Amino acid sequence: MTTEQRGGHASHSSLFEKFQLAYDKALREAQGPQGRGVWSRVLCECGKEHSWDDYLLCKDAKLPEILRWSIRPRKLEAGVYHVTELINPRYSFYERTTEFADRVVDKLHFFVGKAIHVALQEAFPQQWREVEVFKDFNVDGEVVTLVGHIDAIDMTTGIMYELKSISSTLWKQKFGVDKRHVWQLSAYWNMFRENRPAQAARLRDACIAYISKSREYKASPWMEFHSSKGEVSLAMPPVEDRLVMLHRALKTGIAPPHLCDDITTLLVKPYVKTEKYPCKGCKFRETCVKAYEAAGGKA
Repeated sequence: MTTEQRGGHASHSSLFEKFQLAYDKALREAQGPQGRGVWSRVLCECGKEHSWDDYLLCKDAKLPEILRWSIRPRKLEAGVYHVTELINPRYSFYERTTEFADRVVDKLHFFVGKAIHVALQEAFPQQWREVEVFKDFNVDGEVVTLVGHIDAIDMTTGIMYELKSISSTLWKQKFGVDKRHVWQLSAYWNMFRENRPAQAARLRDACIAYISKSREYKASPWMEFHSSKGEVSLAMPPVEDRLVMLHRALKTGIAPPHLCDDITTLLVKPYVKTEKYPCKGCKFRETCVKAYEAAGGKA
């Protein structure tokens, strides 16, 4: 993004520039026939609802301009999906197809997380940060691409890292590694082996590292789970099944039939009115549940 695109402000600290570059890659805005808008409207601090262009120019917005620019979503390509989108295809379907308004301040925890990522990635050579991996699939005669970005690889020790900043590591101490993060890292591991077999042969371990964003009194602020210790499985998850499901759903406009439930299974579990995680707090909950119940619990 050029200085002119930011609105003419030429000087920002290098730290904020790093935050912006990292975060600019993290949030994206859907477009095209397979999803328009996504986070297309902003509930501004001035009390009005703006388009993104108007929000960036609003003189009454309380957040600094650099934060507003950093959090603006980027666009997603139709037919190109990120590994993380396949963890919950139904949520990703609504995220790509549903227009919604949201407050920027509610997204600042993502910004903080990306800031932590940037700081940690500084310890690795440039070519081994945000390492892109990809895999093409043929879906109904159309080439569809799955992409991912490995947080960091230490080629000296042979360890692939997936970095996760969380509110507290206490939960990881009690319940262990998050299955969704294992799913993500194992996909990256196998895609990297296909893309770069020579470099992959030098790897001996994969690690999910959790970093607390708050002061910890009863747990370590840093916790690691390793494949070499049997804590993380590196078996390739069913990415093709999930990718086909999401791509066909976006083509037909009908949400995938599976609720955002345990990612280790594709079976639909009965919807529970108690709003257990991950339905609780989901911005698409009402739309999703209505569609699910209208189809007799099948969609």
